[in-house]
Amino acid sequence: MAKHLFLPRTHPTSLAFLDETGSISHDRFFAVGLLLHPEPSRVLRSIQKYRDRTHYYDEFHLTELTQGALNTYKGFVDTVLADRDFRFFCCVAARDPADPVARFADPWTAYLKLFEPLLIGAIRPG
Repeated sequence: MAKHLFLPRTHPTSLAFLDETGSISHDRFFAVGLLLHPEPSRVLRSIQKYRDRTHYYDEFHLTELTQGALNTYKGFVDTVLADRDFRFFCCVAARDPADPVARFADPWTAYLKLFEPLLIGAIRPG
């Protein structure tokens, strides 16, 4: 029988949404955002209800944002952020002063080197 380990409700990191924007090896800027929430099921239910209401089941890509899709994207953000229990963390890297790919030899290592301190800082406040 498989054992499931759950974090206690008081743990600050029950759910983390981690996403990036830009290409770490091509774009001038690259950003990583992290949202933490103590009750993942509550957030996921809200997202699913919004998707069912709008019949939008694709991923949201800001690079594909158009005037016609603006209300759908705004509604999604409003739905997710309506729940005030989120904590947000962000890291922005500029390629010109210190190219992370050149510094760490390859894109995957560069991703890890940027994500790791962001995640550790988020789950260990202070």
